[in-house]
Amino acid sequence: MKNKTTLIQGIIICAQSILLDAFALYAGIPLLGNLWFGDLYGDEKSVAIFSLIIWIGVSIGASIALSIGKNKIIEYFSDGSSTVSNYSASEPLFIDCPKCSEINTSKNEYCFKCGALLRPSQNVPSDGAESWTCPKCGKSNSHYIGTCGCGQQKPNR
Repeated sequence: MKNKTTLIQGIIICAQSILLDAFALYAGIPLLGNLWFGDLYGDEKSVAIFSLIIWIGVSIGASIALSIGKNKIIEYFSDGSSTVSNYSASEPLFIDCPKCSEINTSKNEYCFKCGALLRPSQNVPSDGAESWTCPKCGKSNSHYIGTCGCGQQKPNR
């Protein structure tokens, strides 16, 4: 069962932030007018600037509150399953290196940081094109790579 308190909190926070924004806008129009058309060197100018700074802070706070309230409402109506996942169709999008724990994309065969093999090469999906293995370091390279990362040129076949 879903928690109705979350929904009520979200609605109240959104309503409060909308009211704060409305009052801040209502108070901000005379402040801006006083800044632009008021006495340039009078005491009202410093009061107007201070009030404008407070008005900007209230507006930013209201925007943050609106975001929090919106997230609470979305949380209430969500079905609980995450839309973002580390898995696409059948394989993970990211792989942790077994040696240094660095996160690598699933398209990498070797860790970009330490060079460790991320998984057996049989599990790496191929695009159907022929790959070649470097005779110097043993790294498997795609067919369109002419020079291995170690500097060895692709052998002619």
